Amino acid sequence: MNIIQQLEAATEWKFKALCIDDIYIYSDYIKKSNIPVNEWSTSFAYLWASSSYLTILWTIIDNMLVTFRFSKSKNQIHLQCIPFGEGSPNHVANVLYKCLMFCYTWNDKSNSHTKVSILNEAQLEFLQESNLFDKYFKFSYHKTRGRNVLERHYSIQKLISLSGKDFAYVREAINNFYRKNPGVIIRYYTPNDYDNLINLYNHWFKTADEKYFYISDKIEYRQILKYYIQLNQIVLVAEIDGQIIGMIAGGGLLNGQSWVSLRKTINNGRGLTQALVVKFTEEIHNLNPNIELLNDGTDDGQEGLIFVKEKFRPVLNLTLHSLYLK
Repeated sequence: MNIIQQLEAATEWKFKALCIDDIYIYSDYIKKSNIPVNEWSTSFAYLWASSSYLTILWTIIDNMLVTFRFSKSKNQIHLQCIPFGEGSPNHVANVLYKCLMFCYTWNDKSNSHTKVSILNEAQLEFLQESNLFDKYFKFSYHKTRGRNVLERHYSIQKLISLSGKDFAYVREAINNFYRKNPGVIIRYYTPNDYDNLINLYNHWFKTADEKYFYISDKIEYRQILKYYIQLNQIVLVAEIDGQIIGMIAGGGLLNGQSWVSLRKTINNGRGLTQALVVKFTEEIHNLNPNIELLNDGTDDGQEGLIFVKEKFRPVLNLTLHSLYLK
């Protein structure tokens, strides 16, 4: 039996391997969710892109969509993220407990491998409203280099206006960049740019591999670029003299906010990074003036990245966690 048949034989649940067309059912359940659905890595585009090398499965349990990740090498299973769908804190906690107990049994009663892989502070606080939380669950912080990893959310309006001394660094970086590179243009990506963007990634990776503790988007980068239309992604590229020197991708989210899914630049990117983020923010605002926040993902505990993201003056910094059975 394959893994889906094995899981279905052990439960009354019907499992399905994640595919790109599942964006519609995910959209439906995410829109209904009462729990915050603003954690960066569990946006559908990233979940699906990672399923090209991870075994990502989903099922419906008590009217909630639950996403599992199965490890073939270890024969272990856990929840990749919180369940999506309508439900009070108690209802979501009950669904989580039921799912984690199944994982616990499957994983030969291993607590350390029975978990919700990632949830952010807002989602954790929602679950803590349940009177079941302290009875069933415990949580840990995601840390890199001894620091709590933070998910950064920026104000769209503040990035459009860039007013006041708080944004002096961003304004100066952008102005200096355009002054030194008068021929640069930022435009929409086309599929003809794909090979050049792969070259950009490879150039970026040579230096990034020395700075970052872990680089997790090698496959996701390619998948999101190949299927950007189906994944509802806006992709912008920065070009000068026919050479692409930077890119940014992302879009609106089903919770009414927005995110950056990818961002790469050559060299250190000072000025170019700021120009791309501000231009992307303007595109998001033009798409939907009601969007208030831009989720720029985590800082990876890397000092240079922390510095860059702090200069965009996040209005919301959320810690990241894993959730376990007690």
